[in-house]
Amino acid sequence: MSTAQPANRLFVEGHDEQLVIPQLIERLGIPWGEKNQPENWPATIKAFDGVEALLRPGVISTALNYPNLKALGVIVDADADAASRWQRVRAEVVAKLPGLPAELPPEGVVHGYDDEGPK
Repeated sequence: MSTAQPANRLFVEGHDEQLVIPQLIERLGIPWGEKNQPENWPATIKAFDGVEALLRPGVISTALNYPNLKALGVIVDADADAASRWQRVRAEVVAKLPGLPAELPPEGVVHGYDDEGPK
């Protein structure tokens, strides 16, 4: 069994999101793959034990340093104070991704980063 981190990672608040996201992806026409073949999934989903565990200092910023990381997604519920949650996510990554907006746009944020820096 390989111990390398997967290239595409998605962090979610809990187990429910971990189960629902692949179904939503497939409804959009993107094949997810078989449950018993995670090496064929477009991303590995890591569920946390709630938003506080996901937004704990160092969790997201550490993931940005995985050596073979191509994409990192973070999904948190907006059922509470969405602006406050965005500020916590942004604070974790703004040093590495300085172009992130100060306020979360209604459509969310997709931000790129490669060996040459943010794009």
